Amino acid sequence: MSKAFGNITSNQLNILADLLKRQSVTQTADQFNTSQSSVSRLLADMRLRFNDPLLVRSGDKMLVTDRGRSVSVQLDDILGNLSMLLAPEEDFDPSNADRIFSLGFTDSNIASLGPAVVSEILKSGPSLQTRLSPVASADRVIGLLERRELDVVVDCVTRFNRDLHEHLKFYPLLSQDVVLLTRQGHPIEQDPPLDDIDYHKWKHVAPNPISEPANDPIGDTLRKLSQPRKVFASIPDYNLIPYVLLQSDLVFTTSREFASRFARLLPLTVTPAPDFFPKLEFRLLWHSISDQTPSCIWLRKVILDAAKRGRNIDLD
Repeated sequence: MSKAFGNITSNQLNILADLLKRQSVTQTADQFNTSQSSVSRLLADMRLRFNDPLLVRSGDKMLVTDRGRSVSVQLDDILGNLSMLLAPEEDFDPSNADRIFSLGFTDSNIASLGPAVVSEILKSGPSLQTRLSPVASADRVIGLLERRELDVVVDCVTRFNRDLHEHLKFYPLLSQDVVLLTRQGHPIEQDPPLDDIDYHKWKHVAPNPISEPANDPIGDTLRKLSQPRKVFASIPDYNLIPYVLLQSDLVFTTSREFASRFARLLPLTVTPAPDFFPKLEFRLLWHSISDQTPSCIWLRKVILDAAKRGRNIDLD
């Protein structure tokens, strides 16, 4: 646009559009509650800007010039688009939406919180889809959210990442005890470990984490102990570990929610872990660029509601 068209306000464009339709300075002035002289001055200014009279006198009436008709049509498009642009974004209606939600989880939460979230999303709309991804690196979370490759991330808070994402939006989700999961009838039921010495005498199974060690508060706690844990099996998938427990005397250290979920499905037992394990804290992370997006607001509520339902379940 040339400099001749600078400093035109949307109100001036609205008045001009109305004037070209009504072809009456008096009626347009009444419509916009302004003076006829103001509308006449605006018309004179626009004639110079467009290098065309736009409206011409024909007897006792005014007619729109060819150039004026073209301007009128284009003004309708411009003002219509501007109105749509400035209108508040409509609330998200999942029943009519065609949307893919991308969620990042720490390993254990894919198995525990993930199914409830996927179920709620899928039943909320026939065209909604979900993609779950493990959080491979705490350092990559910001970039994934910035590029909108992920809508949200559910991570486990550790000393490594507690303040790493301090400029992201977050909400606390869950705080859970660490427990031990074993087959029913395992000797640990009668002899639960009370300290690190008792804990280390058992044979353990551990996830071969997809995510980096900094995302693993259990592993971080164990690395601080003087004696290493005896890991006799490393399993790359959390969901496989309960089935390995059924046919062995291995012990799995995990969150209470994960352990209790599988103990309700399989002949497994949940035993309290020694109290040197801190509680596991989980939070929901998202970026400011999607903070006010209606679909993302809806998604965050789905996740928060699923977490609340998980807290309300009797996990013992």
